[in-house]
Amino acid sequence: MRAFFAAAVAAMLAATPPDGRRPAPPEPRASLSALARAGPPWDAGRVDALIGELLGSASRFAADPAFRAVRMKLLAAACPPGVPFALREMLLFGFWRDGRIPFDDFEIVQRSWGAAPRTSSERRDRFPPGGWRFASDDRGALEASVFSLPTAYVDRVAAERFLAAVRRDDPARSILVLLDPAGRIELESSAAADRITVLDTFGLPYTPWTRDTFSLLRNASGRVRVLVRPASLLQGDRESDNTMGRELVKDLPAALDSAWGRPRWAVSPVPFHNGQVLLTPEAALVSVHTIEPRILQILGVRSVPVASFARPEGVARYLGAARRAAAELAALYGRPVRFVHPLPSSGSALEQQAAMDRIGGGAGFDLDSLLTVVERPGGGEEAFVADVGKGRELLRAATEGHLEAFRAEFRLKPGPAGLRELLLEYAKSPRTARLGAFLDSMASELEAGGFRVRRLPFFLVPDAIAADDARLTAQDFQISWNNVVVETRETVRRAEGFSNGLAEGDETAARVFGEAGYRMEFLPPLAGSIMHNGGYRCASNHLRSADAFLSPARPSP
Repeated sequence: MRAFFAAAVAAMLAATPPDGRRPAPPEPRASLSALARAGPPWDAGRVDALIGELLGSASRFAADPAFRAVRMKLLAAACPPGVPFALREMLLFGFWRDGRIPFDDFEIVQRSWGAAPRTSSERRDRFPPGGWRFASDDRGALEASVFSLPTAYVDRVAAERFLAAVRRDDPARSILVLLDPAGRIELESSAAADRITVLDTFGLPYTPWTRDTFSLLRNASGRVRVLVRPASLLQGDRESDNTMGRELVKDLPAALDSAWGRPRWAVSPVPFHNGQVLLTPEAALVSVHTIEPRILQILGVRSVPVASFARPEGVARYLGAARRAAAELAALYGRPVRFVHPLPSSGSALEQQAAMDRIGGGAGFDLDSLLTVVERPGGGEEAFVADVGKGRELLRAATEGHLEAFRAEFRLKPGPAGLRELLLEYAKSPRTARLGAFLDSMASELEAGGFRVRRLPFFLVPDAIAADDARLTAQDFQISWNNVVVETRETVRRAEGFSNGLAEGDETAARVFGEAGYRMEFLPPLAGSIMHNGGYRCASNHLRSADAFLSPARPSP
């Protein structure tokens, strides 16, 4: 039936009678009114038919801007007053699902239908160098947290458990969560009880990882600004996530919108991936992997030219591009960029090649899963660096009961004894060994640079032992006690992050953070996020108090 309506409307629009006049389009407003009177519940077939009628031709709507512009006028005026929100939500979800409607158009329809308080387009701004300030990751209190809990990754029980724990740990913080319509229906009641603001995405396919693609900044007067990532090669399979920041601007409820100074947004002049950058007041900490896509762009190649590293001139060319890309990031963040690992600058060809190979051991791992920086109570910074050796020690020491709890949390196939043996064997793999060498070099470099370095356990879990329906796409996932968020609230220093389901690891992390003066508070894990290599820092974006937005240091020339 739906195909019939779509074909009929498309044919009607395409046909031109002999007198040159097109026939009048159908009256979708009347169709929508009739459907509203018929429910709820609304028949899925009738809803789909109306979506087809409104789009005209789903494929043409998605591919033909001129056709879409004509249909957009019809869409914007199609919803009469009084149509129940649930029906509007079903139709809006269908527009994205079937028409792949561009974000600019989608938000216009939402606003016209009373489903969003504003469009982000009316709040677009220019990113002025020096005018907007980035918060340091180890300063200030968390005033607001933004999460994304799509049902494709997070089930209702896990989402409710997680959000309730965040609220329990911090009764005053503003908590906002992006939800698709299915998630909104499941969580709306519990979210309201916990004073959590639900932002309906109407089906846009966001991941759970809000940190990576937008930054919450403040300008000199303290007003909030949102910086969003431009299209780039950084994470090409997550292009939709680049509109998360705009989604936030569009959906902020009136009270928060006013409190934040009516936030405006801009597109960054430089691609970034926040999971690969750690900000302190003095520097932006990065690895070569942070800027690898830009390096490749500068060099004009599609993949890392590993073979060229056998010659000093090949290494020099690659590192020259790295320094240029780092300078661009320094201008963006208003801080000098500092590499967390040594860069080869001298030595024989074999020594330089070995150094580049050691750096290569960190490829494919986000920096925020491997490193955490905190402010010392007496001043300066401490660095927590992941340690695969301590991960092996942890696996040997874990009780079978705790391994069983870990297995159940992540729905792994082997029993405790077999699981321990398998994970220890994987911890000796060449991949893990190369990562371990990278981590050790990072720890040495940071220590030489004045950081007090502490090590935390880390290990990898091969995807092959996960439940068959986990739909994992990488070769393994990380169990890291580094992927946490720290804050200072008056005299209280605390860290929050996922429990990883292994008691010995949680106890170790709590002790190590405690030695640095931070109280570690564990949140129930979102296993679906972790198993896709998204720890807590990846899965959260925070607005910090004004004292985190220090006047930026002057970037290195």
